[in-house]
Amino acid sequence: MRFGKIMRMGFIGLGNIGLPIAQRIVSMGDQPPMLFDVAASAYDPLSGKFDKAQNAAALAQNCELIGICVRNGEDCENVVSGPGGLLEGLSQRKRPDAPFIAIHSTVPFSLIDRLSHSLASQGATLIDAAVTGGPWNAEEGQLVVMVGGEAAAVDSLRPMLDCYCNKIIHAGPLGAGMKLKAANNLVTYAELLAAVEAVRLLMTGGVAPEKLIDVMETNGNLTPSMRAYLVSREGATTSEQREKLLAVQSALASLAEKDLSVALEFAEMQEIPAAFTESVKALFRPAVERID
Repeated sequence: MRFGKIMRMGFIGLGNIGLPIAQRIVSMGDQPPMLFDVAASAYDPLSGKFDKAQNAAALAQNCELIGICVRNGEDCENVVSGPGGLLEGLSQRKRPDAPFIAIHSTVPFSLIDRLSHSLASQGATLIDAAVTGGPWNAEEGQLVVMVGGEAAAVDSLRPMLDCYCNKIIHAGPLGAGMKLKAANNLVTYAELLAAVEAVRLLMTGGVAPEKLIDVMETNGNLTPSMRAYLVSREGATTSEQREKLLAVQSALASLAEKDLSVALEFAEMQEIPAAFTESVKALFRPAVERID
């Protein structure tokens, strides 16, 4: 380990993915981690020993390894550069070495680059560390993390990443992890869109959608995420269940639009056409928000 001692971990963002990640850190860390979320109720489901931070700056002052898992780029920028953010804490840090920081949120590449330079000015090192696998895999420590950054920085952050990831893929230099996540997200949303349209096609044609699952399990087309998604949609039979499903689908559509915008930024950077990505983004919300 770089510091020749136990490195204290900190984590920011206790949402859908961040909460089970934080719980893994609480249960597996060598010492109580420091956690921060803007919502006071976010801490309620957590058990074990941890310290609640007043703001992100407190983590920058007291932790050597910091993970960030917030909703979007705007939230990520606020965590780093806003009042009470990491940069403020780094400027007041009394420890001899600045921390290593991993951004798990799916955010634009331009933001990763900008934040990296700002944090480096205070001695901190940033990697992009996009995760995939969902909250259920986070609970089991089975996430896959796609990392961009210097190899030494990735190695330094392994004690934290190993708490909730069973596979660390070092994609390349800073930004490469987010590029890999963007490509993976494109495949995920495209397959979910195809599955929804295929089920609707069968329903209108008088064929039970369950037959499609039987076929795709045999020919290898059915991924675990697609199966879970189809089952969740078909399980909503009452009006109350359908109302809840619609709210979930609307949130999923917003997430897809954000994630696919990152993929489109990637394509623009490479100056390559991305008509299919644009189509998936345009078609996803109207497809998933129709639950009949």
